[in-house]
Amino acid sequence: MDSSYTISWRRFQLSSLANVGKYTACSVICAAAFFFAMTLSAHEAQYEVQTRRDLRSAAANLTPIDEVMAPEPNMLSTGLDGYVVYALESNPSLRAAFERWRASVLSISSARKLPDPVLSYGAFLLNVETRVGPQRHRLRLAQTFPWPSRLTAGADAAAIAARAAQRQFESEVLGVRARVATAYWHLWQIREILRVQRSLLAIARSSADAVQSRVIIGEASLADLQQVDLFIARLEDRNSTLEVKEKTDSAMLVAEIGAPVDTPTPTAKWIGEIGVPDENIEALIKATRDHPRLRSFALRADGSEAEARSREAARYPNITLALDWIEVGETAMPDVSDSGRDALIFGVGMSLPLWQGATKESAASARSQAAAFRADGKAAENRAIAELTRAVTAVRDAARRISLHRTTLIPQAKAIYDAVVADYTIGRSSVGDILMAARNLLEVQIGLIRSQSDSAVGQATLDMTVGRPVRMRAFSKEKQNGT
Repeated sequence: MDSSYTISWRRFQLSSLANVGKYTACSVICAAAFFFAMTLSAHEAQYEVQTRRDLRSAAANLTPIDEVMAPEPNMLSTGLDGYVVYALESNPSLRAAFERWRASVLSISSARKLPDPVLSYGAFLLNVETRVGPQRHRLRLAQTFPWPSRLTAGADAAAIAARAAQRQFESEVLGVRARVATAYWHLWQIREILRVQRSLLAIARSSADAVQSRVIIGEASLADLQQVDLFIARLEDRNSTLEVKEKTDSAMLVAEIGAPVDTPTPTAKWIGEIGVPDENIEALIKATRDHPRLRSFALRADGSEAEARSREAARYPNITLALDWIEVGETAMPDVSDSGRDALIFGVGMSLPLWQGATKESAASARSQAAAFRADGKAAENRAIAELTRAVTAVRDAARRISLHRTTLIPQAKAIYDAVVADYTIGRSSVGDILMAARNLLEVQIGLIRSQSDSAVGQATLDMTVGRPVRMRAFSKEKQNGT
C-alpha cells in the first residue's frame, strides 16, 4: 500500500515537472505573439482610426442599392439642391466608390495579421522503445513570425490604399454633384426653349388667322399667308424635336441621381445671379492641386513604396517557434524511474531566403508602380489645371453673354419686333419683315437661355475641378475687362 502510494506520488511529481516545462515553452510562444500583436496594434492606431471613423460617417448617409426608393413628392420640386441631396444618398456609382473604399479598409487587418499557428498530430506506427517506455503519439504546435517590417509595411500599404480609396470616394462625390447639375441644367434649357417657342407659336397661329382675314379682303397676298404657315410648320418641327430631347434628358437626369425609372423631373425657374469667380487664379490652382482625386495618386504612390518595403522584408528570415509533446507509454521493464514520462520539446526554426534576386526584383516592381502613380498624378494635375482655365473662361464668357443679352440684344430685338408690327398695321412693312423680326427675337431669347445654362453648368464644373465651392462675385463689365 505504501509502495503504491510512493509510485503514484512520484508520477505526480514528474507530471508536474513536465507541465512546468510545457507552460514555460508556451509562455515563450505567447510572449512573442503578444509582442507582435502589441506592435501591430499600435500601428493600427496610427493609420486606421481616422479612416474607419470617416467610413462609418459616410455609410450613415448612403442608401443600400436594394433599398433605394422614389424621392419624396416635394423633394425634387425645390430645384437642383433636392436632386443633389437625393443623388448623394442613392447614386449607384457613388455607392460603388464607397464599397471599394470599405473593401480597402477591411483588407488592412488581413495585411497585418500573423500566419495562423499550425497544430499537427502524428502517431508512431512502429513504436520507438525508450528507457522510460514506448513513444506512441506526437502533438506539435508551431507559430511562424515573419520579419517585423514585412507585416508593418504591408499594413502601411493597405492603410494607405484605403486612404486613397477614400479620396476617390470624395472625388466621386464632387463628380456626382457636377454631373447632376449638368443634367439638370440641360433639361432646364430644353424646357425653357420649348416655353419660349410655344409662346411664339401661339402668337404665330393667331397672326396666321389675321393674315388669312386680310387675304380674304385683299389686304394681304397668298404668299404672305404661306410664309406664316411655313414659319409655324418649322416651329412645330423644332418643338417636336425638343420634346423628344426633353424625354431623353429627363431620363439622363433620373439615371444620374439613381432614382427609379419614370421618376418625375420638375425644374424650377432660373434664379441664379450673373457671377464670375472672386478668387485669383493662383488660389484656384492651389485648391485644384489639393483635389481629392489628385491626392489619391500621391497616396497610391506612397502605398506602393510601403509595399516595396514589405517585399524587401522577404530577404530576411522568418522565425518559427514550436512546441512538441510526445506521449510515452509505460515501460515493460520493472522498477524503471520516470516510467511513462512524456517528452516535451521546444524548438526554434528559421527560413532560408535563398531567392534574393527574385525578391529584389519584386520590390523594384512595386517602386516602379509608385513612379507610375506619380507620373499619372502629374499628368492628371496638368489636365486639371487646363480644365480649370477652361472652366473659369467659360463662366466669365457665360456671364458676359448673359449681360449682353439682357442689357442689349433682347431689348433691341423686342423694340425692332414691336416697330415692325406697328409698321405692318399701317402698311409700311410686310409679313416677311415681321417673321424676320420674330426669328431674331426668338434667337436672342434662346441665346439668353443657353447662356444661363452655360453659366450654371460652368460653375458646377468649376466647383468640381477645384474640389470645393468657388467664391463668386456679381458680374461687372469694367472688372471683367480688367481681368
